[in-house]
Amino acid sequence: MLGKKPTPTVVEKPTDKIDTLIGPNTEVKGDVTFSGGLRVDGKL
Repeated sequence: MLGKKPTPTVVEKPTDKIDTLIGPNTEVKGDVTFSGGLRVDGKL
């Protein structure tokens, strides 16, 4: 459709350990710094 933004590509890399979680109702604007595994259910 006209004016509709394309859906962002989802990149998933398997990891055994998640150290940082961004929940589904969380929106982050700016830098995200972490170590280890990161799971994003919210918006960056």
